[in-house]
Amino acid sequence: MPAGIVVRVTCKSPSKLRGGARCPFKLATIPVDRKLARLGLTKRFKDRRLAPRTAIRIYGVAAGRLGTSVRFTLRKGRAPSRSDGCANSAFQRISCLSVDPG
Repeated sequence: MPAGIVVRVTCKSPSKLRGGARCPFKLATIPVDRKLARLGLTKRFKDRRLAPRTAIRIYGVAAGRLGTSVRFTLRKGRAPSRSDGCANSAFQRISCLSVDPG
């Protein structure tokens, strides 16, 4: 991961969930000051067991540049589904096809 990017993580639990399987946070913003091979995000979830249909979105954006977006949706008894895309500098998911390459 290059230096100078900002990583934003959002976590949203299903609306009708009861009990302790909710997200430990709604939004976490992590500035990356130096080049990293990996950014550990697991400690932010505090070893919590999350409910199925919980959505975790991770955005990585540098100022004025096109960023990346990854969405994980947890599923019962299966691996989470993953959806990759692009993000603008306002941490909004956009279509990668609508970006002008030049």
